[in-house]
Amino acid sequence: MTVLIAYAPGPRGDAAVREGAAEATRRDTPLVIINVAHGDSYVEPDIATRGQLEQLRSLTETWAVPASILQPVDAPPVDAILTAITQHKAEVLVLGIKKRSPVGKLLMGSIAQQLLLQAPCPVLAVKAAT
Repeated sequence: MTVLIAYAPGPRGDAAVREGAAEATRRDTPLVIINVAHGDSYVEPDIATRGQLEQLRSLTETWAVPASILQPVDAPPVDAILTAITQHKAEVLVLGIKKRSPVGKLLMGSIAQQLLLQAPCPVLAVKAAT
């Protein structure tokens, strides 16, 4: 069993990592961090750069639980995260959320909303500190 964090660089991703690490420590279970591109491009705002991944790896070394980082680029984000939940037997999914207008959700969709509705495990949604 694991705690799975859906990570995107920035304040909401930092909040998800912080809360996910705390949740994994409380549960005394390994942690898996997944960062997914929307396509096969590494120039998207939600995809972590090599430097950001190295910083994240350094941070995970300070935690009391083992952690691994995944960065698949060959599947839509929701599908990749749902697959990771199953593959890693996640007890909980932790994701950072941001405020979106109703029109924004309608026009652009919401990965967080889809995961809240489709995840086969509990979801811990966290907002970035303001």
